[in-house]
Amino acid sequence: MAVAEDQTLTDRLIKFLREYYREEVGELAQRYPKEQRALEIAYSDLFTFDRDTAEDFLSKPDQITEYLEEALRLYDLPADVDLGGAHVRVIDLPEEKTFYPGHFSPTKHAGEQIAVRGEVVMASEVRPRVTEAAFECKRCGTMAYIPQDDDGFQEPHECQGCDRQGPFDVDYDQSTFVDAQQFRLATPPEIAEGSGTEIDVFVEDDLADVVTAGDRVTVSGTIHLEQQTQGNQKTGKFEPYVDAGALAVDETDHTDVDVTPEERERIHELASGAEGDPLDLAADSLAPKIYGNDAIKRVLILAMVGGSKTVYQDGTHDRGEFHVLLLGDPGTAKSKLIDRVEDLGWRTVGVSGKGATVAGVTASAVQDDFGDGGSALEAGAFVKAHKGAVCIDELDDMPADVRAAMLGPMSKQRISVNKWGINATLRTETGVVAAGNPKYGRFDPYENVQDQFDLESNLLSRFDLVFTLTDQPDPDRDSTITRHILDARDAAKREMAGLDVDDEAAETIATPVDRDLLRKWIALAKQQPEPVFANDDVKEWL
Repeated sequence: MAVAEDQTLTDRLIKFLREYYREEVGELAQRYPKEQRALEIAYSDLFTFDRDTAEDFLSKPDQITEYLEEALRLYDLPADVDLGGAHVRVIDLPEEKTFYPGHFSPTKHAGEQIAVRGEVVMASEVRPRVTEAAFECKRCGTMAYIPQDDDGFQEPHECQGCDRQGPFDVDYDQSTFVDAQQFRLATPPEIAEGSGTEIDVFVEDDLADVVTAGDRVTVSGTIHLEQQTQGNQKTGKFEPYVDAGALAVDETDHTDVDVTPEERERIHELASGAEGDPLDLAADSLAPKIYGNDAIKRVLILAMVGGSKTVYQDGTHDRGEFHVLLLGDPGTAKSKLIDRVEDLGWRTVGVSGKGATVAGVTASAVQDDFGDGGSALEAGAFVKAHKGAVCIDELDDMPADVRAAMLGPMSKQRISVNKWGINATLRTETGVVAAGNPKYGRFDPYENVQDQFDLESNLLSRFDLVFTLTDQPDPDRDSTITRHILDARDAAKREMAGLDVDDEAAETIATPVDRDLLRKWIALAKQQPEPVFANDDVKEWL
C-alpha cells in the first residue's frame, strides 16, 4: 500500500511538472550540470495544483522534496539526459511563513519549512563536503561506498568482500563531494530592536558561493536544532539553524516597504506639495523638539534619500550618496540630529568614534566561530549600510587609522578584502553623516574656524557639506531656545498623562508627518528613478 501511495504521489508530481514547468524542465535538461543544477518552482503553483501536497511540504519538507526530485528524474526527457543529481527548490513561500531572525519560535517551527529574510553579516569560505565516501579494504581491496551526512563521518562496519572489520582507506578520488558554505543571517538594522538576532544558514552545491557579507537575502529552508556542548559535556541548550533549500538575493536595495493604499496616496499628496514644500515638511518632522537648524534638517533628509548615481558607458560612475559633517560646540544638538537620522533612515548603521575599529567600520577576514575554525568574511558598518547611511558620532575621537580606512569606501564606494585566502570586493554605496567637536572642545571666536578642525585634510575633503555649529551667548536667542525646550517637555508630559496641552506648547512637538509615514516616504523616495534635468534653466541655475 505504501509503495502504491508513493508511486501515485510521484506520478501526480510528474503531471505537475508537465503542466506548470515543461519549458523550465527542458531548459534545465539543456543546461545541466555545468550551467544549471536546479529547478525552481513557486510554492503558489504547487498549492494551486495540489493543496494537500503543498501543505505537506511545509510540515515535511525533506520528504516532499525527495518526491519532487524523483518526479524530475522520471520526467520524460531525451534518452541522453540524466537529471539524477538535479535539485528541486521551492521558492516564494507564503508571507505568513516568512520571518526575520528572532521573529519566530525555533521550537514551534523545528523540522518545518519556513523562509528567513535578513542581512549576511558573516560568510565562510566555500569548502568541499563529502556526500558519499569511498572506502577500500586494505586486506582484500573491496570498495564500499557509504553515504555521509552532517552527523559525523560514517565508516563501514565490515568488509563485504572478506567479512573483516577493516582496516579501510578512504579513496578520495572515488568519493563524491559537493561545495558547502555557511553564513550568518541577522535581522536588518532598520528592523532590529537593539542588537537584533542572528541565525546560521547552511547551503550546498549551486547555493554555495552565491552570497557574501552585506547581502540582503531570503532563505527558504528547514529549521533544525543542534545540541550545544560545554567542553565534552552535552548541555540542555539547543541552537537553531537553517538547512537551506532555496536562496534568493533580494533585488531591491532597500527593505520591502509595507505601505497601505491610504499611506501611498498621502505620500503622493505630500510629494506633490499639497501640504507645503515637501522638503520643508519632511525637515520639520525630523526633530521638532530641536529648535532651529532648519538648513541642516533639510540636508539630513536629502542625505537619507540619497543623491543621483551616474553610470557612464565605459563602466565608470559618479557617486550619488553624499557625506555630511556637523562640527560644533557641545550642546548644539549634533548628536541628537545624528540619532534621528539613524532612527528614521533605511539601512542606517550607527558608529561611535570611541572604540571604533577598522574591521568594525569597513570589513575583514576573520577566524569564524562556525565550528571548524576556518576564515570568514565579516561585514562592517559601511558594508551593512550599503544604499543607506553610516551615522558616526564623536568623529574627532575616532582612532586615526580608522578614519584613514574610511577614505576608500567614502570616495570609491567599495572595500577590498585580501586576507587568509579571501579575495572579495564589497560595495559601500552609502552616505556618511558624522558629528564631532572642534580641536579645543569648542570653537575659539578669535581663531580662524578652518584652523580649528582637528581632522585630516583628506578626510575633510570627502565631506560634501560641512556645517559649523557655535554656541555663542545671546540672551534673546537663549531665552527662545529655553522656552522651546521647556514647552516641548511639558507638552510631551501632559500628553503622557492625558492632560490638555495649549496650542503654542503643542507646536513644539507637533510633526506634520508622523515617524512611521516619514520613514516610508523616505524609503519610497529612495526607490524613485534617477532624476534628469527638467530643462536648461535648471542647469543654468546650478
